[in-house]
Amino acid sequence: MRRIIKLLTDPLFWVWLVSMGEMVWSVWIHLYGPGMSLLWLGLNLAMIFEIMAKH
Repeated sequence: MRRIIKLLTDPLFWVWLVSMGEMVWSVWIHLYGPGMSLLWLGLNLAMIFEIMAKH
């Protein structure tokens, strides 16, 4: 749990996350359109929260 908190307070992690997210997002919208993107984003957020709850 402490490692996750350390990661979440690291600004470099957020910069990396946002840049990766923007790249994936633009490719995804280009391929599948906005409807699928929102569904995919929701699934990802659910998985992230589930992983964090376990730690």
